[in-house]
Amino acid sequence: MSAQDKITELTATAKDALARAKAATDAADRDRHLAAAKAATEEIKRVKHDEAIKADAQRLADEIGDPAGGGAQDVRVGLPITRKGRSAALAKGIADRMTPDDGFGRKALVPSGTAVTGLPLDPTPVQLEQPGATILDALPTRLSTAQYAYLRQTSRENNAGVVAEGALKPTSTMGLESVEEHLRVVAHLSEPIYTYHLTDNANLRSFVEDELLDGLRLAIEEQVVSGDGTGEHFTGLLNVDGSQAQAFSVSAIETVRKAITKLEAIGLAAGLVIVSPTDWEAIELARESGTGSLELGSPVDRARRRLWGVQVVPSPAVTAGTGLVLDTSSVVVRHDGVIAVQWGTTGDDFETNHVRARVETRANLDVTRPMGVVVADLAA
Repeated sequence: MSAQDKITELTATAKDALARAKAATDAADRDRHLAAAKAATEEIKRVKHDEAIKADAQRLADEIGDPAGGGAQDVRVGLPITRKGRSAALAKGIADRMTPDDGFGRKALVPSGTAVTGLPLDPTPVQLEQPGATILDALPTRLSTAQYAYLRQTSRENNAGVVAEGALKPTSTMGLESVEEHLRVVAHLSEPIYTYHLTDNANLRSFVEDELLDGLRLAIEEQVVSGDGTGEHFTGLLNVDGSQAQAFSVSAIETVRKAITKLEAIGLAAGLVIVSPTDWEAIELARESGTGSLELGSPVDRARRRLWGVQVVPSPAVTAGTGLVLDTSSVVVRHDGVIAVQWGTTGDDFETNHVRARVETRANLDVTRPMGVVVADLAA
């Protein structure tokens, strides 16, 4: 997608969110839509800023030439709530909204109310040589309206060829179908929390960051991998119709290589390998029969996490014995750019000095090219 197309899409998103905010009758809904509009507007500013920098860089390159002759590094942007620094900044914003000053220089928990904060879209892409720790760090993301549609390629037949003068030209098929989708609400409630434990707890900010944000990340990641598509569940990577399958072959290392070949054979490129932590440990420690030498020559650099030159993300969302090899241009995680945190009471919570937190966002997984997903059996 070009920068101009992205700006057009984001502008439509912002306008839609503003219209929904004006029509909202509930304060929480109005705040959510306003925050979504603001997030889209900030993203527009970022895209324009990036384009201006690229234009300046190109002008400079045209003036001085490119002595190295090198190409640009491949980069990937991940879902913002998964990066540690941005999680801390977001958690701080939520904590500040939830804990205003009580007039005596102390923070007091708001017992009932909503804190809505925009999801910070990091202008610095996650480079492949600096992989994130989660699946959501490594997958492309897109800001979206609640209802949307996209095109999915279910088949492809290339019949291009030499044509004699006056002869009929061959027809190639793209196999595109329109898919109507919507963002799914991902949310959870806390157990009843004693009010004074929160007001007296100096680590409230850490509590908000570690419990609320990480809980959302884990839930979204599990849906991205194994959502069964029923009800409001995502249709996860393991359950996508039209994906490819790779049977076990000799070892997990060889099996992954064959899965990469399945993508390359149809003109796609492997950009991500997802395995369980135990399978990644087994791959790192695999030894050649007879010599006892490590099969990879030496332990893989954990900071780079690569297998056959492809980034690897170990994830507890994947069952041991199963792996995913993806062409990352074939999938995208959509989200509304907003995390809403609401504190309130229910039942006898008010009488017993307890409060509960509700945290939610909206997201979904789009697989635009199912053949770009290979499910590999890593166990004999």
